[in-house]
Amino acid sequence: MIRMPFNADLFTTIATNVVTAAVAYFGTIKGSKLQIKSQQVTTQQQIDSDRQTAMLQLQNEQQNLDDAISKQNEFTRKAIKNFISHEIKSNLTELIKSGDTLKMITRNDFPFHYTVNPSFKYDEYNNLKYELIKFESEEAEEIIGIYDMFQIIDRKRNFHDFNQFEYDRFKKYFDVCNSKYGKFSRG
Repeated sequence: MIRMPFNADLFTTIATNVVTAAVAYFGTIKGSKLQIKSQQVTTQQQIDSDRQTAMLQLQNEQQNLDDAISKQNEFTRKAIKNFISHEIKSNLTELIKSGDTLKMITRNDFPFHYTVNPSFKYDEYNNLKYELIKFESEEAEEIIGIYDMFQIIDRKRNFHDFNQFEYDRFKKYFDVCNSKYGKFSRG
C-alpha cells in the first residue's frame, strides 16, 4: 500500500473549505428562512392593505348608491306632492265653492245640517297612492287623510250624516288641507 505523505496544508485547506461550505450552507438556509419570513410579513401587510382599500371602496360606493337613492326618493316625493297638490287644490275649491260651506265647517264642532254635492277627482291620487305610502312620512299620512276626507264627503254628502268621530277627523284634515293647499279665509 502506498502511503501518501500527510500534508497539513492540504488538510487545513480541505477542513477550511468544508467548514466554510457548511457555514455558507447553513447561512444560506437561515438567510432564506429570514427572507421567506420577511416576504410573508410583506405579503400579509399587502393583503391587509388591499382588503382595507377594498372595504373603503365598497363603503364609498355604498354611500354613493345611498345618496343616489336618497336623491331619487326626494325627487319622487316632490313630484308626487306636486301632482297630488293640484288635485287636492281642485277638490278643496270644489268643496267650498259656495262660501257658506267654509263658514259652516269653521263654525261647527258637531255634525250639522248642510248638504254638498262636490265632484271630486281621484285620478292622481289613485295613480300615485302606492308610491306615496312608501314614504311613511307625516306628509304622506296627511295626504291620505285629506283624500279620506274627500271620500267620506262623497259617500255621505250631508254633514249631519257624519258621526262625531268622522266629523272630528273631517275637521282635522280639512284644517290641514286648507292651511297647506287652500289658504281660504276662515269665516
